[in-house]
Amino acid sequence: MKRCTMCRAELPPAEFNVRRASRDGLQNVCRACNRARAKRYYREHREQHVGLMMRRRAEARQ
Repeated sequence: MKRCTMCRAELPPAEFNVRRASRDGLQNVCRACNRARAKRYYREHREQHVGLMMRRRAEARQ
């Protein structure tokens, strides 16, 4: 069992994504918290993200 640093829940190792740099090979944040954090970040930075994707797409087309 491993404890998530965000929600403090004790979860099985399968609930954590891989991170080779850590001692146990897993991230500190569970998948559910990681997903929620990513969604919140996208919601708060949507315009910047869309602009970046548009620039990269235009560069790839050239």
